[in-house]
Amino acid sequence: MAELDTINKSYMEKPIFIRRSSLRHLKFNVSIFEEDDGSFTGTLEELDLIENAHSKEDCIVSLLKAMKEYAQDFYNEYSLWSSAPNRKNHIPYVLKILSGSDSELMRDIVCQNGKS
Repeated sequence: MAELDTINKSYMEKPIFIRRSSLRHLKFNVSIFEEDDGSFTGTLEELDLIENAHSKEDCIVSLLKAMKEYAQDFYNEYSLWSSAPNRKNHIPYVLKILSGSDSELMRDIVCQNGKS
């Protein structure tokens, strides 16, 4: 019985199941900027994330890692982050990240040229 209470409590606090097809339309807008030192800075607009790396490719990989870490942290503290006015709109993106593979997420990153 205690196990059922735990399941019910977690369901009320945060989503457990999500229909992945309902998130297909979401894309991640990434801008890549070459810095004066030759490194690259990437920004992920939807989640307010910024990463820097030595190459464009490494920058995108760093952003992907940061996305996954952010999504997991958000989900772990769902009641806190989902109620924050400036983070509430992150919910569908967090669910998309948590339910997608690396290759699916990479496909959904729309890169835009930035300026240093």
